[in-house]
Amino acid sequence: MYKTLYKTTKLELKYLYETVYLSFLAKGKTVRLGDIYGDALCGIISDDDDWAIAAGNSLIIWTPEKTETIEDTQLSDVFAMRTVGKDTVNLLTDPWSDKAAVWEFNPLSKTLLKLYDFPNYINKPYTDTIEW
Repeated sequence: MYKTLYKTTKLELKYLYETVYLSFLAKGKTVRLGDIYGDALCGIISDDDDWAIAAGNSLIIWTPEKTETIEDTQLSDVFAMRTVGKDTVNLLTDPWSDKAAVWEFNPLSKTLLKLYDFPNYINKPYTDTIEW
């Protein structure tokens, strides 16, 4: 059974085990975007439905023109993401590791900027809800 990462009125970003899918709700069509080792942990779709990102051990970025996977050691283990602008998201990498950080990422230009380290949860018990 699919697990939904993010849903709008037009698109649904979801995964089944390690495989990420995007459903076009009006067409009733689902396409495979790619695989993320260890399952996707989070995902987001733009307000205009013109891009989507699934993340975990790597990033899968979908636009109407193409789908690509980004495997970057700085962005391995993305735990959470949030939209901060039309084409900008913040990515939180594993909050329990010594490499925990918040990054700014543009899925269209692929620009990446480290905003700050995030040591707040190092050596603390796991929780599904992280305040960042």
